[in-house]
Amino acid sequence: MKKRTAALAMVLLLALVPGALAAELNDVGVYPITQETEVLTILMQQDVLVEDYDTNAFTLWIEESCGVDLQFELLPAGNDGTDKLALMLSSGQELPDVINMQMSVLQDYIYGTAGIFIDLTDYYEDYAYYFNQRAAQYPDIDFLGPITAADGKIYSLPRYYNETIGLTSKRLWMNMEFLEALDLKVPTTTEELYQVLKAFQERDPNGNGVNDEIPLLGSSSAELMGYLMNAFIYTNPSNNYYTLKDGVIGVSYTEDAFREGLRYMNRLCEEGLLSPLTFSQSFDQYKQTVTGDGETATVGCFVSFSTSLSINNYATSPLTPQYKAIAPLSGPEGVRFTEYTPTIAQPQWHVTAYCENPELAFRVGDFLMNEEAFLRARIGEPGVHWEYAEPGMPSFFEGRDAKFTFVSIWNETQNSMWRLNIPTISVDDLDLRYFDGDPTNATYTCAVSWPEYQACIPPEGEYAPALIFTPEEVDAISEIQSTLSTYVGECIARFVTGDMDIENDWESFQNELDAIGLDLFLETSQTAYDRMMG
Repeated sequence: MKKRTAALAMVLLLALVPGALAAELNDVGVYPITQETEVLTILMQQDVLVEDYDTNAFTLWIEESCGVDLQFELLPAGNDGTDKLALMLSSGQELPDVINMQMSVLQDYIYGTAGIFIDLTDYYEDYAYYFNQRAAQYPDIDFLGPITAADGKIYSLPRYYNETIGLTSKRLWMNMEFLEALDLKVPTTTEELYQVLKAFQERDPNGNGVNDEIPLLGSSSAELMGYLMNAFIYTNPSNNYYTLKDGVIGVSYTEDAFREGLRYMNRLCEEGLLSPLTFSQSFDQYKQTVTGDGETATVGCFVSFSTSLSINNYATSPLTPQYKAIAPLSGPEGVRFTEYTPTIAQPQWHVTAYCENPELAFRVGDFLMNEEAFLRARIGEPGVHWEYAEPGMPSFFEGRDAKFTFVSIWNETQNSMWRLNIPTISVDDLDLRYFDGDPTNATYTCAVSWPEYQACIPPEGEYAPALIFTPEEVDAISEIQSTLSTYVGECIARFVTGDMDIENDWESFQNELDAIGLDLFLETSQTAYDRMMG
């Protein structure tokens, strides 16, 4: 341990000495960055759809543009990779120059104060070029606040990756051919939805003479709650079910309106209108249920982000054109919200204390924030997979011109891009892809529904932001938070399916929440919120 500490101290000392071990660099904004090619080592997760990072066209472009030789250390994808990273950071082993992985600002604080990540705060003033250009385009968006650690320092370059259709991601997709066959109107209230589902159940809308219709199916409990419960009370399962009223943090599942929403969903389930498979099947099983035999629709409506995530081979399936997203519903008290998850910056590009030239590492990360880098990293090679659009070409959003035309290779094994995975500021790039007129395109069908969902976003100050906790706060509530999440999810499923009685078991449900530690969880969440707002 003493050797490890001494070695790290020497690395930190060298990093503070002007010119120590550092190659000569060109002025900020001049490319390539280096006068002679310099090696930069990068730790990141392997994407199975990227053939070879060393020969990847995006890698070669970075190297030529910046004057660097990128050398990669790749971690496994998914949780295996993040677990291995945590082990590397805690074990004291020597690290590459840069860790290019999405992390939390709490992790930045922990590893920054431990001396593993370099404080980049002053680098933004001295060396940022493309970051400043991109940030200046969007003066109303705070790109650095969300990645600023509790000690006031910034230990990373951000990834801000916005796609408008993802801001309200819980949609109800209804089979329009079912409605037409039964001469029904699109429902606008929860009671009208009940009547439509009842008709789907009883009147054979797919016309096959078999009682095989599933009126309503959710892709998960969270998807169902994020759509349907918002007709009773603002509900955001993606953010701990937080509510916010007059600056006070709460949770929706303690409120009478939430209980009323459970009553409604239990009614649907008891009458066979809402499939209990919502709470038990895997995502792949869900897609297969929606897809069925691929020819005859059996699901009247489903709650999911998009048709592309719900129907196998959606681009060519005859089922896809039958479904349209309907607007959020009004509940019995006139409540009409949609779950809203605003995009925030996340720490992405971390320069480690082992980097001999942190200015170079920062400036390469800053270079990746230019617009062309985003398009190359996300779409592919210019002139091959994308090119800038001619004026007047339509985008997915009515009234807005396309920025570029593209050929998607996102789901293909390829050697042209990194499938994003870079520090970036991208506010509307994906919104402004060229729309070729295909009415079944998943992005288009989501975009068409956006104005109706946008109208149901709660006013600012009436929904809780993503809260940033200190290490001490995490220690105090992490186990409580995990237990609450599991318990609430289980009880929602049981209340809706009737395994728990909404009348007789509600009080015991609330009592158990108290026993788990809900009061401490809310008290700590309030402290974090007040600090962020202060």
